[in-house]
Amino acid sequence: MMKRALPKTISLIALAAVTLPSTWAQGHQKPSTAGRPNQVLDGAATLWMDPTRWTGVLSAREDTLIFIHQDSVAHGRLIFKPEGKPAEAQAQEILERVRKVSPAAKFIFEEPRKVNGVDVHCFQIEAPQGGGSPMIYYGYVYGDERISIQVFGLVELANLGKYYLDLTGFLNGLEIAQDPKPLDP
Repeated sequence: MMKRALPKTISLIALAAVTLPSTWAQGHQKPSTAGRPNQVLDGAATLWMDPTRWTGVLSAREDTLIFIHQDSVAHGRLIFKPEGKPAEAQAQEILERVRKVSPAAKFIFEEPRKVNGVDVHCFQIEAPQGGGSPMIYYGYVYGDERISIQVFGLVELANLGKYYLDLTGFLNGLEIAQDPKPLDP
């Protein structure tokens, strides 16, 4: 998958990548502050998060975990299903869901990444809002023959610069077990 950018849109994610630590070129790792595991699908995937930055809140859906940033400006979601689906197809599904509330939504950034040793598809979607700053959906999707995982953050474009590192740390907490086993109690 090649990086994709629209001519009149500069991705803050891509721009920020230029200034991030060179170790990220070798792959993204969960932050050392990510101390709270959120295990799903009988241990097939875990989202580690920094409990001083993110709080889990109740979700009405059994296949979704919702997280709120400490100051309630940024939000995160982990959607998981026990069915395999290619990552790029999942990214397209996310775009289609976003277009139900923002018909002009579009991808402004996509690239393959390695996160905690696993290949994922990174994306950024810009979703215009009626007169306000567009919403940015920034996330990773993973799929194999067993599972489908979508983890993404939401923040207004006007706040992306301030929350970029926290969102990236949240996303980089994703671990996929190659031999799924539950955590020890």
